[in-house]
Parts: sequence; structure tokens; C-alpha cells
Amino acid sequence: MSLDKIVFERTKFSKFIRYTVTLVIVVLLILFIFGFIGNYQADKIDAVCDIGFRDIFCWKWHKEVVLNYG
Repeated sequence: MSLDKIVFERTKFSKFIRYTVTLVIVVLLILFIFGFIGNYQADKIDAVCDIGFRDIFCWKWHKEVVLNYG
């Protein structure tokens, strides 16, 4: 195998790795932003967070349907 082919294959592989890492970072960033927005909305409507991380992120929430009168 010639040096040119080795360099070309290595460059192609590094571009793939760079693209994959960039894609993963973008997806994680979108999930974090959605979690922040979800937490804000859940707090605003007094909903219970089902899937989330402490009081920072909330990806799935529900509103209590049973009202307390008294």
C-alpha cells in the first residue's frame, strides 16, 4: 500500500470521526435545550416531571388531574 493511499484512508476516517462527534454534540445540545425548556414549562403549569434530572431538566411531564378541594 502506498503512502498516498494510507494518508487518504486516514484522512477519510478522521473526517468520519469528526462528523460523528459533531453530530453527537449537536444532538446532546438539542436534548439539553429541550430539557431546560421542558423544566420551565413544567414549573409554569405546576406539572410533575416524569423523566428528567433533578430540577434542571425535564423531558416528560404530566399534570395532576385530581384536584384537591378543601
